[in-house]
Amino acid sequence: MSSADWTPASPDDSDNALKSLLRRSVIYERAGAVVPHDLLQVGLFGSIVVIIAGLFALILPSATSISHSGFYWILGSTIAHVASFMRVVAAPALIVGGSLLVFDAYLMLGRTSAPWRFMVVVQAAIGGIGGVICMIFLALVILNLAIWIVIVVLALMVIGVMLAAMGDS
Repeated sequence: MSSADWTPASPDDSDNALKSLLRRSVIYERAGAVVPHDLLQVGLFGSIVVIIAGLFALILPSATSISHSGFYWILGSTIAHVASFMRVVAAPALIVGGSLLVFDAYLMLGRTSAPWRFMVVVQAAIGGIGGVICMIFLALVILNLAIWIVIVVLALMVIGVMLAAMGDS
């Protein structure tokens, strides 16, 4: 065995351990950072809300059937307008929601830069807009349903009072 086998390699050798490590390393600033799990969940929730809003808009009755219905006593025309708007944006909402899910899958795979994190926040805002439109429609329907419940309860009370009055005589 020669003495060259026991000595460290010279700096001009190509198989230097430090040079090999530096060749294989990635500079962090160019690689980007991993999107935090909580932020990614918010974006995923936003895309799911957009898809649910699109599916909900597809099952709504038409605006003419809502406006000619006897069920909606208060703001029936407003409910019809909201339903027609939701029907118009149903297909784009499903497409956007699906593409946002693909975007989330892309973000789960690796490192991204700071503007992509901003896009997750935008994605959550889009989900919020879809949720608010659905909530407006459902609030108006629940308002009308509450009116019908009050009317039925009052009618049952009147019938009860009449039966009580007939029983006393």
